[in-house]
Amino acid sequence: MRAVLVVIALAGCARAPSSPASGSSPAEPPPVVAAEGEILDRAPCPLPADAGAFAAEIDTAYRADLVRAGLEAELAARPLTTLYPPADHARLVDAARVGRCERITYRSDGLRVVGFAVRPRTPGRHPVLLWLRGGNRDFGKNGALALVHMLDLADAGFVVLAPQYRGADGGEGTDGFGGADLDDVLILPAVARQLDDADPSRLFVFGGSRGAMQGLMAIRRGLPVRAACRS
Repeated sequence: MRAVLVVIALAGCARAPSSPASGSSPAEPPPVVAAEGEILDRAPCPLPADAGAFAAEIDTAYRADLVRAGLEAELAARPLTTLYPPADHARLVDAARVGRCERITYRSDGLRVVGFAVRPRTPGRHPVLLWLRGGNRDFGKNGALALVHMLDLADAGFVVLAPQYRGADGGEGTDGFGGADLDDVLILPAVARQLDDADPSRLFVFGGSRGAMQGLMAIRRGLPVRAACRS
């Protein structure tokens, strides 16, 4: 009995939580941390200022390779503006204006990672295509040329998500070329679920060069795709 009374007495002597001193400020609430895959920022796609700047960007992307391949005569007969006419620039400008072409920032491993979301014109829920670029760091990052092709796919009925990978295009972190940056791909279904017109249960992958490697690695890690292709 005595032991019980001692326990009760000790319990009764436990210190009550102290209340804030009179006049002191209440404790600051903990900061809100974004969930993995959450879209943190959205803005219209940054595009060349006009059709001339668009043509110059396309020329920079292709001319040197065509010359090295000995295709100067073909290039003279069929200028790059016949493949990517000013109308393509106008299409991109319109898509950015109406919210179909967006530069997004999303959370991956606690980092702010940059990418693009390009969406169909038609209403409803559409399959999602992950456009996985090649290159390393800022070399090979998605620009106006890639966005033209993404818009073609969006017009065909896909919601296109295209990560730049961490450390590129102003994003945080360091590109590991198939290292931890693979998480920037694996989290994309969570990104897609925040888009009203995206159906991530119908997921596809298109990878170019390094992007093909990233896609295969992501599939091996469980990315639930229905089909994948590479360029």
